[in-house]
Amino acid sequence: MYEIEAEQVYIAERAQADPLCVARMERMLPFIRADRVEVVSDARLNDLAAERGWQRTAGRRTGELRRNRKLTIVLNRFEWLDSESWWRRGERFPALTRFMLDGNGAWTLREGDRFAETMGSVCRRAWEMHCAYGCAHACAYCHVGDLLNIMLNLEELADRVERFVGERPGQQLYKFDNYTDTICFEPEYGASAVMVERFARFAADVTGPEAYLMLYTKSDNVAHLLDLDHRGRTIVNWSLSGQTQSALIERGAPPSGARIAAARQCQQAGYTVRFRLSPIVPVVDWREENRRLIERIFEHVRPDSVTIDVLGWMSARGLRGSIDLSLLDGAFREEVEAKLSAGDEDGGKYTFSHERRAEVMGFVVEEIRRHSRDVVIALCNETFAMWETLGPRLGQDPSDYHCCCGPHSVPGRM
Repeated sequence: MYEIEAEQVYIAERAQADPLCVARMERMLPFIRADRVEVVSDARLNDLAAERGWQRTAGRRTGELRRNRKLTIVLNRFEWLDSESWWRRGERFPALTRFMLDGNGAWTLREGDRFAETMGSVCRRAWEMHCAYGCAHACAYCHVGDLLNIMLNLEELADRVERFVGERPGQQLYKFDNYTDTICFEPEYGASAVMVERFARFAADVTGPEAYLMLYTKSDNVAHLLDLDHRGRTIVNWSLSGQTQSALIERGAPPSGARIAAARQCQQAGYTVRFRLSPIVPVVDWREENRRLIERIFEHVRPDSVTIDVLGWMSARGLRGSIDLSLLDGAFREEVEAKLSAGDEDGGKYTFSHERRAEVMGFVVEEIRRHSRDVVIALCNETFAMWETLGPRLGQDPSDYHCCCGPHSVPGRM
């Protein structure tokens, strides 16, 4: 587990009362250097959430929130409530909605049709699974801020996930986790062992669903994965970046070279390996840095897919607050500065113009194709216009495509 600096650790009373949760937190706490540790009731946690503005960080980026502040950590526990109990809790503790207490937060639906309607973009509708909110890596562009809320009753989560997956035979791949990076907390946390081994049961049961787990990470902390009996039902997907982005914008994460080395280890251990070049920050010399990154990928690993995306999901002001604009390539910096001058506060998906995004992704596609004619390449949450521009080079169509985390993008089907 990473060593983590925290201003405060709050232990929820419900977790303190659960022996399995206590055992898990006792393994984790030696790696957390905290100024203060306090056991709290729901009422106290609700007051803290309201006082600290934990509900109001939505839309602000980690680069804005964590420059001079340590993490706040909540060690917590899922509770599985019926709808009436859920509403009653919400009325009593309205500031706890981000704390996934009722268990419904263990899975969220990524609604691809909503993206198409509101942004004219392409994404696949799929359920995703969660066990925490917040991250140790502190990438400047991220959305999770400085609060890390970790749920500890993982065995109960796995039992419910098994039923959840069994009731949805139409979905084959489940991303875990888009709200955190669980690999940072291993092996003391134990989410990998619990979830990987649970999905391996599906391979052992010939009548079970064809379901795959996808671990989503920037970490190189993979030693705990190598001896797990995954039975081919776990995919490990790394987000990678060029040298400047890795060193200066993703400061809390291992360098991309270390991530690639970790991917090689996992591939040798039989895992399916995928990469996302996402989000690509168009820094000065982005072409050469991404060329070198892609060369290094294919020197060491044979991914079955690569998904690409350009930095977005923030306004020009949010970008300026999160990332030093002098790091950006001139044409991209000029677009941001023009938006700032015009007072443009559109915080939607596409921070840069179609032309600029197409320039970056088109270059990346060509570089990948220099090394592999077979690897699947996909665009992440991009417009129909971008698919029209780049689709022929990808060999995929927005009406039926495979990507790193699509609901049917499983090994052998790519």
